[in-house]
Amino acid sequence: MAEHLGKYRSLMPTLALIFHLIAIADGAASGQVSEQAATMAAGWCEYLESHARRIYGYAASPERDAAVILSERITKLPNPFTAKQVYDKGWYLLKNRKEVEAACDLLEGEGWLSVEHPEATGKPGRPALPLYFINPALLVGK
Repeated sequence: MAEHLGKYRSLMPTLALIFHLIAIADGAASGQVSEQAATMAAGWCEYLESHARRIYGYAASPERDAAVILSERITKLPNPFTAKQVYDKGWYLLKNRKEVEAACDLLEGEGWLSVEHPEATGKPGRPALPLYFINPALLVGK
């Protein structure tokens, strides 16, 4: 990301010059690069930076990477399954409850899974784990 933003030192003045040349061609400006062209260039740089941060953030997300791994192996799981059944397999990026649940949350948002939280039994001890149901469309041909 730092390397990407480092290029903005030349991007902003380049855009300002382009915007100024367009204004000259339109007959709206003359002389040195105007403050308006510089302001427009700075605005474009902010806009492009916000998109770059989103793209780099998405690509560097371990939760996303874990969801991809889970999606590739989802047909190897029972239906329904628990997070424990996944992390017991020791798959990369899916080695503990937190990692598995984050991946399942992403897949749930994409329609790959649905989640059901069983009601407490009233017995002391650990609460029941959520059950993850695989979208039946993904199991065709399994």
